[in-house]
Amino acid sequence: MAQSDAPQLVWSGRYGDGRTAAFHIVEARIGDGGLIIDGGNPAPRAFWPFDEIRLIDEPEVNGAIRLARFGGDERLSLQQRDALRALALHCAKLHDGMGGESSWRVIAAWCGAAVAAVAFLILVVIPFLARHASQWVSPRLEAELGERMVGIVTALTVAPEDKDHAECTAPRGRAAIETLVAPLTAQLSLRNPARVRVINSKLVNALALPGGQILLFRGLIDFAEGPNEVAGVIGHELGHLKLDHPMTLVIQQSGTAFVIGLALGDIFGGSAVAVGSAGIVDSAFSREAESAADAQAVALLTGAGLDVAPLGAFFARLGAKQLDGDVPIAFLRTHPPSAERAQLIAAAPHGGRQALTAAQWQDLKAICQ
Repeated sequence: MAQSDAPQLVWSGRYGDGRTAAFHIVEARIGDGGLIIDGGNPAPRAFWPFDEIRLIDEPEVNGAIRLARFGGDERLSLQQRDALRALALHCAKLHDGMGGESSWRVIAAWCGAAVAAVAFLILVVIPFLARHASQWVSPRLEAELGERMVGIVTALTVAPEDKDHAECTAPRGRAAIETLVAPLTAQLSLRNPARVRVINSKLVNALALPGGQILLFRGLIDFAEGPNEVAGVIGHELGHLKLDHPMTLVIQQSGTAFVIGLALGDIFGGSAVAVGSAGIVDSAFSREAESAADAQAVALLTGAGLDVAPLGAFFARLGAKQLDGDVPIAFLRTHPPSAERAQLIAAAPHGGRQALTAAQWQDLKAICQ
C-alpha cells in the first residue's frame, strides 16, 4: 500500500457504554495493543483490546461502521470508511461476530445436542411414555378424547354423500348390536364402558379408540357372513381396549405434541388429536398388539359360549381378499398372517351358540338402511 493510501489512525465517532442510553461524541485512535476511545477528558474514556473488537454489520451507506466489544454491551460508531481497513489490519477477530472465534463450533455443538435430544425424545422418551402415560389420564378426560376422535375418524372415512347419515342408528339394528355385545363386555372391567357405534362407510374395518369407543364400519358388516364373525371382530377391538392399546397408539402417533400438551394440562390439542386419529384409522397397531387382541377375542367368545370357528372363516376370507379387490380391507394392514390366526382359532374349544338369531342378524345387516 502506498503511503498516500494508508488509512488514518484517528477517527471521530459516537460511543455508548452500554450502561446508559446516552451516546457521546468521541475520538478513537489506534493505540498500543488496542483502540483508545477518548471523549475529551484527560483520561481515555475506554480502551478496547484488538482481539475484543467486533464488526456488528456491514458499513452503512454513508461509510460509517458499527463496532462492539466482545463480552460487553459497549458500542462504537465510526464515521470514516477507512477505519474498517485500519482495524482489519490490527483486529484478527474483527469479522468473527459476537460469538467469538469458535462461534460456529458452539453453534454446531448446540445443533448436535438438539438433534440428539430430539432423537432421544422420539426413540426413548415418547415410546416409554406411550407405554405408561395412559395411567396419568383420568377416565373422564380419556372419554372426552375418544368423543373428539370419533368425529375426526368419521369425517375421514364417510363419503360426502353419506355425511348426513354418518352413524347408523336403525333401532332394531342397534338392539341387535347390544344383544351381541352384552355377553362380551360382561367379562371385562374397562376404564370407560364400551360403546360400539356403526359408521356408514364401505371400509372393511373396525377401530378401538380411547374412552371405550369402538367403531364398526358398514363395509365390515356387509362382508361378514354371520353374527359370530362380527362378534369376533368386536371381541378383538375389546381386547385392544382391555390392553390399553388405543391410548398408547395415540401418544405414539401424536408424539411430542401430545407429550407437551399432557405436561401443560391440555392433552387435546388439535394437532395431537388429528395425528392420533389418522394413525388409528391406518391400523397402526403393532403385530404383537394385534396378536394379543386376537387372543382376547378368542377368550371372550369362548367365555360367552359362542362358536369361535366363524371367526377363523372370517379371517380366511379377509386373507384371500388381499386388498386388491373392490373392497379396501384396511383391517389386514398390520394384522398377523391368516395362518397364525387359523392356528389360534384351531386351538380354541369347538362348538357353541350363535350370537344372534337369524332375525336379529338381518336387523344388524340392515342397520344402515
